[in-house]
Amino acid sequence: DTLIVDKTGTLTMGKPKLTDTVALGDVTETDLLSLAAALERGSEHPLAEAIVEGAEAQGAPRQEATDFDAVTGKGVQGRVGGRAVALGNAAMMREMGLDTAQAESKADTLRAEGKTAMFVALDGALVGIVAVADPIKESTAQAIRELHAQGLRVIMATGDNERTAQAVAGKLGIDEDMVDMETFSHLRAAQHFGIPLIGLRGISDGISELRELSDWTEYLHVIDERLARAVDALANALRDGRLTP
Repeated sequence: DTLIVDKTGTLTMGKPKLTDTVALGDVTETDLLSLAAALERGSEHPLAEAIVEGAEAQGAPRQEATDFDAVTGKGVQGRVGGRAVALGNAAMMREMGLDTAQAESKADTLRAEGKTAMFVALDGALVGIVAVADPIKESTAQAIRELHAQGLRVIMATGDNERTAQAVAGKLGIDEDMVDMETFSHLRAAQHFGIPLIGLRGISDGISELRELSDWTEYLHVIDERLARAVDALANALRDGRLTP
């Protein structure tokens, strides 16, 4: 029996915080953070909020971005003070023709700590890295141990970089992690791991994910009662606050 669990907001607090600002070129860390925050003010992503709040807390000068564009699954770009700025993952940088090889070692160090590292480019040059982290809930590790004690295989679904996902999964004793998911999908994860739909349930804090799961219940009436009790217990704990930060 298998349980697929969304990472952000379920295993973690769902409140990412800025942790690192690493300047790689002539730009200072303060200016780097100012540029990143200017772009992220146009985004509704939780990571964007973490960068904006971090910049404000550190007193980075406030700037505004124009020509803002969000590139799905990769990052954001626009113009700040008349200069082209991009913030995103390695795939986005490569599409811009930038080489991230020298910066990857630093980014990997951050990812190994469970942080999400994002590259910053200015006028076509790689100038830095900003990193954020979403703290794991204090009660999560015990919840995973209890699920394992009931014989459940636990899979974590996340859109994080693989190293970041492995760091979080390793801390919690998660059996496997499913990464590179632009939008969380229980079905996609099940297909990836070759799991039959009967005997599978998922837990997430997201509305769209729960809607998908509710659609499945029509086909899961014969699900094992032991698995159903474990999933219901975890869902109730998340709902009533017993599984809390």
